Amino acid sequence: MSHEIFHDTMLASRALESNVQCELIHFNKELYNKLFEEIIGKYNEGLEQMAVAATAATLREDKLAFWFEKNYNVLFVGKHGVGKTSMVQSCFEKAGLILNETYLYFSAATLDPWVDFVGVPKEVKGEDGTSYLELVRPKVFTGDKIQAIFMDEYNRSTSKIRNAIMELIQFKSINGKKFPNLKVVWAAINPEEDDGGYDVEKIDPAQEDRFHVKVEVPYRPSQDWFTKKYGLSIAKAACGWWRALDADKQALVSPRRLDYALQMYRDGGDIKDILPLCVNPSALRKAIDNEPIEDTLKRYMRENNTNSAEVFLEDENNYSDAMSHILRDVDMMNFFLPLTGKEHLIALMANNKRVLKLVCDQINEHKRFDQVIDHIQTAGTNRDLQQAIRQELANKPKVKIKKVDATDAPDTDPVDLSDLKDLLKATKETKLGKDGKGGVKVI
Repeated sequence: MSHEIFHDTMLASRALESNVQCELIHFNKELYNKLFEEIIGKYNEGLEQMAVAATAATLREDKLAFWFEKNYNVLFVGKHGVGKTSMVQSCFEKAGLILNETYLYFSAATLDPWVDFVGVPKEVKGEDGTSYLELVRPKVFTGDKIQAIFMDEYNRSTSKIRNAIMELIQFKSINGKKFPNLKVVWAAINPEEDDGGYDVEKIDPAQEDRFHVKVEVPYRPSQDWFTKKYGLSIAKAACGWWRALDADKQALVSPRRLDYALQMYRDGGDIKDILPLCVNPSALRKAIDNEPIEDTLKRYMRENNTNSAEVFLEDENNYSDAMSHILRDVDMMNFFLPLTGKEHLIALMANNKRVLKLVCDQINEHKRFDQVIDHIQTAGTNRDLQQAIRQELANKPKVKIKKVDATDAPDTDPVDLSDLKDLLKATKETKLGKDGKGGVKVI
C-alpha cells in the first residue's frame, strides 16, 4: 500500500469515527432530552397529585364531622368560590341538621346580633299595670333546637357584629342569654390578601383565637366533590383542564364558576355562556367529551337525563360504541332501549332475543316500543320477526297485533291474542334461528 493510500485510508477512518461519535452524542442528547421531559412530566404530575391529596387530607369529610361532633368552633379561610359554604352545609346536613330548624346560616355582613339572636324589645304590662320591656326572640330560637350556626363572609361584617359574636363563639351566649343546645359556631372569611377587590376587614387576634380550628381552603376545584356531582370522568377532565390554566386565568375561573360550567354542560347548554373566552372553554368541552363511553352512559343513567341520552344515541358513532355496553347490562337496556331510534330497535329485536323479550314485556310501558311493534306488524316485511313477536306476546291477551300466516300476506285486521291459540300451537315448532330462513337469528 502506498503512503498516499495509507494516509487517505487513515483520514477516512478518523472521519468515520468522528461521524459515529457525533451521531452517538446526538442520539444520547435526544435520549437525554426525552428522559428529562418524562421525568419532569412525572414530577409535575406527582406534584399535582400531592396537592390534590393534601387538599383532600386537609378537608376530608370525616374531619368536618369530627369537629362538629366534638363541638369545635372552626374558621374557614379561602378565596371566593372555593366551596366553603357548600362544604359546611353538607357537613351539617349529613349530621341530620335542617336549615332554619336545627342549624342557621347567616351572611355576616347583614347580621344584627339583637334582631337575629337576642331579640327585639316589646312593651309588656305587669299585673300591677307597670310597663316594662321584654325581649322577643326570633322564632327559630323559641324551642332551643339550634345546634349549629354558620356565618359566611365573617370579615365583611362590622366590628359591632364581630364583638357581639365573640361571646357567642366562646360561651354560646349573647349578653348572658344562653343557647343551651348550640354545639358549634363556624365562620368563613376571605383572606386579607385576596386580590379580588373585596371589602374585607382584618380579624383581630382575640376574635380569631375564639375558634378552635383555623383551616385554609385551597383555591382549587375539589375532584372528590365534583366526582360526587358529575362522575369521576368529568371531574378528572374538568380539574385537569383547570390545573393546566395559567395562574391569571385560574383567577377568572373559581371552582364555583367551573361548577356552573359543568352544570351548563350537563343541561345541554353552551359553556361559553359561563366561562370567559380567554380561558379556552372549547378545550374544556373537548376534555369532557373524551370521557370513556361507558362512563357517559352511566352518567346519563345516574342523572336520569333521557333527553341528552336520546340525542347521544342519534349519533351513529356513539350508537355503535354504546350498544356493546348497553346489551351487556339489564339496567342499561331498560334505560336506553326506549330511547333508541326505531330502525335501530327493529334491527336489535331481529338479532337479539333479550331485546325482543324486553320490548314485548314492556310494550305497554313505552310509547316507542308500541310504535315499533305496530310498524313491524303493519309493514309485513319481516315475517320471522312478526312470528317471534307473536310468540312473546302469547300470554298478553290485552295486546293486539296483526294476524300473520306463514304463507299469506299479513292481515290488516287486528286480532286479540286470546283468539290466536290454535295459530300459536301450529307455529310452536318453528324455532328461532333454525336455518336463517324460517327463523330469527339470535345472538
